Amino acid sequence: MAEAIAFDITAELIVKLSSRALSQ
Repeated sequence: MAEAIAFDITAELIVKLSSRALSQ
């Protein structure tokens, strides 16, 4: 359960960073 939550948070951060990099 905790691993799933951690993975979810990590995936969200990666998506945010990726969109920022792409927008630049």
